[in-house]
Amino acid sequence: MPIENFIIALDQWAKRGRRSVDISISTQTLAKPELDIWCYDFDIEAGSHAKSISEIPSREALIESRKQSLEQQLNQLNQERQSTE
Repeated sequence: MPIENFIIALDQWAKRGRRSVDISISTQTLAKPELDIWCYDFDIEAGSHAKSISEIPSREALIESRKQSLEQQLNQLNQERQSTE
């Protein structure tokens, strides 16, 4: 996959709403640097990492991710509340 196609797909994804794409280069490994790409949707308040066009998140996937995150937070709050009673 040419990197140009991936960049174009990320740009198109970002333009479909209040979204951002952050690209950084990780130099944590000694072998070779790696791209870290974070796709975030401000309306849904959720994001996802992507390493290829097929991993660019759909709106539905981000909604599901946000829902799971909120459920985990609610469970944690309920557990904390029960432990203080």
